[in-house]
Amino acid sequence: MVAGPADVDRLLHATARRFSPVADRRWVVEADAGTVQGSAEHLRACLDTLIENALRYTGSEDTVRLIATRDGEHFWMGVADSGPGLAPDLAAAVNAGRTPAGPTDGRSQTGLGLSLVRDIVQARHGRLYAGRCRSAGGHVVGRGRDHGGGEAVVDVS
Repeated sequence: MVAGPADVDRLLHATARRFSPVADRRWVVEADAGTVQGSAEHLRACLDTLIENALRYTGSEDTVRLIATRDGEHFWMGVADSGPGLAPDLAAAVNAGRTPAGPTDGRSQTGLGLSLVRDIVQARHGRLYAGRCRSAGGHVVGRGRDHGGGEAVVDVS
């Protein structure tokens, strides 16, 4: 993948527009991260994976929130949802940097998607976090530095 300036805000808005016709959810974009140095394709792959996870656990009455922000030289990018939230053992595995165990319910899959997201984030010296968000849904967050080849962050539920 080609690394260069990636407009994270534009990417989040475009991603919401791409998913909204096929996923009947309330889509909210909160983006003020601007442009970061990195691969837009890698960021898009992370978002797609995390959105697919969020869609698996939400219905038409739920909200999927795409978030990107900047805190000094760090930026955060992610997805939060109003679904049932991550199982505590899944969040613990993600936070410990482990590959989640296999399916834990009828909707979960292998955990490979989260592992791939974690690998992309870690390749940029970032960190992936998981938990529950205020809207009661799951929350997976990555954090990193933007300094031309530095860390990347992904925040997704």
